[in-house]
Amino acid sequence: MASNGEDDLNDFLKHEEEKFSQLGDPALTSSPPPDIQEIITQRDERERAIEMTSTALSQDTSDSMFSVEPECIQAWRRDKEEMLDQKEAELSEKMRKWREAVQQEFRDWYDHLLFTMCMLFYVCV
Repeated sequence: MASNGEDDLNDFLKHEEEKFSQLGDPALTSSPPPDIQEIITQRDERERAIEMTSTALSQDTSDSMFSVEPECIQAWRRDKEEMLDQKEAELSEKMRKWREAVQQEFRDWYDHLLFTMCMLFYVCV
C-alpha cells in the first residue's frame, strides 16, 4: 500500500507529464530513446572516414616534391643548429660561473657567521 506522500508524488508527476505532453515538444515528452546501435554505427563510420582521410593526406605529403629539402633550407638548418649549440655552451658556462659565485658567497657568509658566533661566545664568557 502506498503512503500518502507517494500518492501526492505520483499525482504531481502525472500532472507534470500531462502539461509537457500538451506543449508538443518531442524533447519534453517521453519519446523512446534513439537506437544505440545506430548511433554507434554512425560514429564508427565517421571515425573510419576520418582515418582514411588522414591516411590519404599523410601519403600525399610524403610523396610530394618537398621530400628532399632545398640546399638553402639545409644550410639554414645547419646555421641554426650551430647557433643553438653555441648559445647552449654559453649558457652552461654562465650557469657554472653563477654556481661558483653562489658557493663562494655561501662560504664567506658561513665564515662570517662562525666568526661572529665565536666573538659573541668569548664576549659572554
